[in-house]
Parts: sequence; C-alpha cells; structure tokens
Amino acid sequence: MNSRKENTRTCCLCGSSPCKDPSINLYRFPKPGTQNAMRCELWAKYCYPNEDWSSPQFQNEMYAKHKMLCSKHFESTCFIEKKLFRTAVPGFKCAVLHAFPNPTTECGKFHTWVVNAGLVGEDYDYIYLNRRICRLHFENIYHYPKNRLSKFAIPTLHLPDCDRFELSPTTKDEESSLAASPLPPSSLQLPSSRPTHVPFVINILEPLLQIVNNLKLLLVTAQAHDVQ
Repeated sequence: MNSRKENTRTCCLCGSSPCKDPSINLYRFPKPGTQNAMRCELWAKYCYPNEDWSSPQFQNEMYAKHKMLCSKHFESTCFIEKKLFRTAVPGFKCAVLHAFPNPTTECGKFHTWVVNAGLVGEDYDYIYLNRRICRLHFENIYHYPKNRLSKFAIPTLHLPDCDRFELSPTTKDEESSLAASPLPPSSLQLPSSRPTHVPFVINILEPLLQIVNNLKLLLVTAQAHDVQ
C-alpha cells in the first residue's frame, strides 16, 4: 500500500491514523468470497454490529470502499512483525488451524471431517497434506491446552452450508505461526488400492456417522464430568 494513501486513511472503527500515531498500521477489509465468508462476516459484525453485517452486498461495499481496521483491534498473535495473518479476525486471538486426521490410520474420523467440511470428492492426499480446519469450528469440549484437540473432535460449528466453511490451504507463514497439528513424515505412502477420491457411499453413511458423533460427544461430556 502506498504510504501516502495509508497516512490519509483512518480506522473505520476508532478513527486512528498512522499519520497521528506511527505505531499503528491499517488493514483492509477482507475480500468477500467463498473462502473468506466467515472471516468477512466476523469483520463486518465487529465493525458494524448494528448494520446488515451478514449481507454479502454490505460486505462487498465495505471492501469496495477500502474500509480499514487498525492494528489496535487485533491480538498480538495475529501478526508476524507487521504482517497480519489472512485468518486474522478483530477482537479474537488468531485462529489455530488443525490438520485432517490420517486417512490411513483414522479412516472413519477422516471421512466424518470430509463430509462435515463439504469436501466429498476431493483427493485424499490433497486434503490431508494441504487442507486445514479452523479451531473455531470445534466445540469447546474438544479444546485441549496448548492448542490441541481431543481425539474425538469433530467440526460441527459455523457450518450452515459447505460454501461458507472456511478451509485454508497451508502456507509457510501459517505453519510457522498458527500451531497447526503436526503432520507425519512427508514420505507417507497411502495404499495403491485406495480410491483416489472419497467414495460416493460416504453420503449414504452420513446419518450413521452423525449417530457415532453424538455418542462420542456424550462420552467426552461424561469424562469431563468425572474429572470435575
């Protein structure tokens, strides 16, 4: 961004400007789209809670008008130096991204994540090695210390439809800072007999998988109660 333009712009929420306070930086409203749907909503709701923040038209208008937020509204964990992570949401700690379960050793769990994420039909290897799911999509009962997830964790939150599910291909910046679940050695070879794509039958099994998920949820809740 041109420094002269940045110095003439102000934060749409608090009015701060780099011209008056050189310690802050401005960040443009995220570009609306399928991959940014949830993030755009959270930015719009944070900045304009009394407006029609969930409307795609309103979000497009915010982007078109170059609306900006200053660095005061983001947690320090959302930055590397002055660079804002593309998953950053104002008012929240930067979202942790989690890798998909191993499709070879945790086939059932992997299938459930794939179905819930709306990724049926994508290549197994690509999903496992490149896709990540934001921590915000998991209930709190699955959250463990140090950004870990319960082994029973299933993404169920903020999934009104597949197009609005926020999935992120991995980048070097994200892997070094967002504490995504570690991957096994890259030399992992999946059996050649395994189909390249998720079988269509997975759609038929979805109701059964949901029952299994509910039973696992009850088990985790009972375990948490025993600990208390």
